Amino acid sequence: MSCPLYYGVSECELAQEMLVAEGFAGITIRAIPLARVPDREEAEQVTIWLARQGVKRVIVVLPAYKSRRLAGVYRELGRRYGIEIVPLTVPVRAFAPERWWREREGRKVFAYELLRWLRLL
Repeated sequence: MSCPLYYGVSECELAQEMLVAEGFAGITIRAIPLARVPDREEAEQVTIWLARQGVKRVIVVLPAYKSRRLAGVYRELGRRYGIEIVPLTVPVRAFAPERWWREREGRKVFAYELLRWLRLL
């Protein structure tokens, strides 16, 4: 993972908690040093890095608000590079798809992602 900080919490910490909760206690997160780039480009860089490391099967942990969009991207890239990629979703307390607009933190996450997306246009 690239493990950026959001509101003072590392995505790697959230992902590690989710893996333990899902029964993958023996698996640890490995941070991949990447510059901040658009999500699709990050997915490609991560997949290329995994292929160079000789990885054949990997769990890619995605935040809830990105999982629908990126799960398919990772699966497609995995097929292209010969890696079985299993996307898992990290439940983000600040973002619940069914009620994000009711809570301040959910609106912040939405605004951040929207502004990031607009910047890339």
